[in-house]
Amino acid sequence: MQAAADPAIADAPQGAAASSAAAAPAAGTDSIAKPGATIEEIVVTAQRRQQKLEEVPMSITAVTPQQIENLNLTSTDSIQLISPGLVFDRGFAYAQTFIRGVGTNLPNPGLEGAVATYVDGGYLQRSIGTVADMFDIGQVQVLKGPQGTLYGRNATGGAILLSTADPTDTRSLHLAQEYGRFDHQLTEAVANLPLTDTLSVRIGGRASSQDGFITNLNDGGEFGFRDSQILRAKAKWTPIEGFTSVLGVEYSEMVDGNNGIAERAAAPNCVGCADPRAQSPVSGFYDVDNSSSSPTRTRARSVNLHMGYKANSLSFDSVSAIRDEDTAVISDQDYTGAPLFKFDAKTGGRAFTQELQAATDYQGLLNGMVGLSYLHDNAYFDADISGDAFGPLNPVGKNDVQTDSYSGFAEAYVTPTPRLKLTAGGRYTHDKRSLSGHINGDVIFAQFAPAGSPSDFEQSDSFNSFTPRVVLAYQFDLVNAYASWNRGFKAGGYSTPAFAPSVGVDPEKIDNFELGSKYVSEDRRLRLNAATFLYLYRDIQVPIVDLTAGGLITQNAGKARGYGFETDGQYAVVDWLDLIGGLALLHARYTQYEAAQVNNAGPTGLSKATEDLEGAPLSRAPNLTASLGAQVHTVVWGSWLANASVIGRYTSEYDFYPGRGGNLRYDYQPAYTLVNLTATLGPESGAYTAGIYVNNLTDEKYYLQRATSAPFGVVDQVAQPMTFGVRFTASFE
Repeated sequence: MQAAADPAIADAPQGAAASSAAAAPAAGTDSIAKPGATIEEIVVTAQRRQQKLEEVPMSITAVTPQQIENLNLTSTDSIQLISPGLVFDRGFAYAQTFIRGVGTNLPNPGLEGAVATYVDGGYLQRSIGTVADMFDIGQVQVLKGPQGTLYGRNATGGAILLSTADPTDTRSLHLAQEYGRFDHQLTEAVANLPLTDTLSVRIGGRASSQDGFITNLNDGGEFGFRDSQILRAKAKWTPIEGFTSVLGVEYSEMVDGNNGIAERAAAPNCVGCADPRAQSPVSGFYDVDNSSSSPTRTRARSVNLHMGYKANSLSFDSVSAIRDEDTAVISDQDYTGAPLFKFDAKTGGRAFTQELQAATDYQGLLNGMVGLSYLHDNAYFDADISGDAFGPLNPVGKNDVQTDSYSGFAEAYVTPTPRLKLTAGGRYTHDKRSLSGHINGDVIFAQFAPAGSPSDFEQSDSFNSFTPRVVLAYQFDLVNAYASWNRGFKAGGYSTPAFAPSVGVDPEKIDNFELGSKYVSEDRRLRLNAATFLYLYRDIQVPIVDLTAGGLITQNAGKARGYGFETDGQYAVVDWLDLIGGLALLHARYTQYEAAQVNNAGPTGLSKATEDLEGAPLSRAPNLTASLGAQVHTVVWGSWLANASVIGRYTSEYDFYPGRGGNLRYDYQPAYTLVNLTATLGPESGAYTAGIYVNNLTDEKYYLQRATSAPFGVVDQVAQPMTFGVRFTASFE
């Protein structure tokens, strides 16, 4: 028989202790499996309450701090290595996150991404420039499938929950240093200080840098470099029994030079290629020919306050978060050494979110949870366009977008027998969105706006959505089986940059039907999860690169259907060997998309066209993703511990944009495999370690982005080649 669930964990509301449970162990602690150990127990908060992973009736990937270190998961996009079904690209400086083929290519102010990201319970409103370092992380949870009831707006694909490490009551200091290829350097320090019996603080910082790997033939410079700094301070206060308050403050800067764009087409499909100043098209995989690009520079400041109180079987939670963010980038939109089209963009804003929640945890038939959410966001997008293609014209457009969102949700949990549980709930959301714009006269002369367009304009709209959830779960002796229906929605709004008043974009909606099971063996050496799903997707928001409109337009693309199967697991084969792996099969196709905008090649070059894409794959929806990894851990030389980990992921080909961009069918990712390797050696106490890492061990060539962009060309951004280096850590208590 399976052991009974720990009453202190099972279905405990996400109250005073949830933050620390989700955010531990902290950086520098030694939670690595030792000889004789079984697979570790993982506690998650996916349902806004603490539960063991195997008890949660949904498809989840939970990533622990030790996995982050062992597998060298250095940034948020690397999570996809161990989460089949997740595609996390970073083309054009955006975090392009897709789960089961549902996501957003180019989310700008006015229309956010379709995979909601939360950091310490606070929602991240923006996706550009937010591919963050995995610094002092307590846990990462990838929730697959729509999460409209529990996490609200912009969760049609799912949600990613990042918890940074909370302060603990142990005095400690953790240090790390890395050196690697492309002059990579990383320095990290985290100090944990208990000041009193009720107050602890945690302060940490990381600085990392790396040179580029892409050569700009135009001036001999390089792209692909990256510099980032992050400072974080957290304080945890527990003045009375049952009450916990965690205050976090963070500042980060990032300079991302991976915006070199290679032109691969020749004239007439490349306008700039006929210019004698251009060396395009380029043939070298790691070469570009750009005249005016600059790195993406992002600065972010955030404050997060989580307060929780639990008394008997009642708990109350509050999460307040403010994030202020600014991003600037200059991109070469003709993609050649000829200075034809320079796009200078500045975007960002300030967002405030407030979450309130109350829950019960009675030992009886009925329990429940209710919550309220509020978001207020003031965002901006300023575009400054210049270049020889516009002669003396200098089109300038400025947009301000204000968003106010109010929602409330409720769930009831009915347990008619100890093994059977019914969950039913829903969320009602009201969004109000306003867009204001200012343009100069050159915008009209450059034909980015129709003749007669006003120099100042303002428009607004509101949207209402109801997103229910029903789950039926049954606990067999060793298997938790469930069936669920979830609805999600992505908020409506306006495309930016906008140079003239436009018709708003409707919300997209999705219904997901899922059957799944969670299994943990009685000896806790094997964990195995499986799920099969079907979703119906409508009014899909599809961003299209349209330089004749100044950058982006977004269409509601009709309907789509997706179905598939996922499985993942972990197996402690013997005391010194653990295996992890997963598989995701997906068939996601448009069932209605009659007038999709594409860019077709003709005798005179590239031009806009329309195409019926019924039956075409959704963007970033590979038919197959699979991962397999192994970890060896053994004692050597008395009390010294050696560890070696390898993880590989295979991704079948997928489309970047609908219809692969047009009749050239260029906008797709060929199938590729990534393999990462790490190894460490140090005393069993974890006081210090020395290690090596190799990322992209086979030096696979693959892409962050490929796009057909009329009239200027067919372009791509390439991913990083093989990197390797050494890492040293020291921990003191």
